[in-house]
Amino acid sequence: MAGSGGVTLPPVRLNGQRIEASWFNSLRDYLSGSFGGLIPQQTYTLDNATSVALTEFTFDAAENICAKITYYASRQSNTDPIIIEKGELFVLYDGTDWTVSEGQKVGGDAGVTWSITAANPVGVLSYSSSTYSVTGYVGRLDLTAQPFLI
Repeated sequence: MAGSGGVTLPPVRLNGQRIEASWFNSLRDYLSGSFGGLIPQQTYTLDNATSVALTEFTFDAAENICAKITYYASRQSNTDPIIIEKGELFVLYDGTDWTVSEGQKVGGDAGVTWSITAANPVGVLSYSSSTYSVTGYVGRLDLTAQPFLI
């Protein structure tokens, strides 16, 4: 980026001060090229007893055919204790269709099932949630994805 007088300025971080270390810029460029299209953490209200398409988690087979998704789900109400689940999902395009499979998960069962709606070659991640006590219900869902370029 050129500043006044033709001086090249270091890039500005979105979350802080300028980065002036060339090693950091080289690392950032390498990681961006290797893992392009990273989807930063997205936070949603985990709705009770419903199905929701997460359009921020749309994958196009022209750009990537697989991704690793990390998620955190929590649910609680006035009458039931909090349930926390953390896990991994893997989405894959096999040339004809998208699939989603669950990897390792820890914690309780938050009652969330995952699917991917395919309009080939594009797939959109969705979730369905089970019914949980309604009185004072609060649910939260956090996800981030690491698509791999083809």
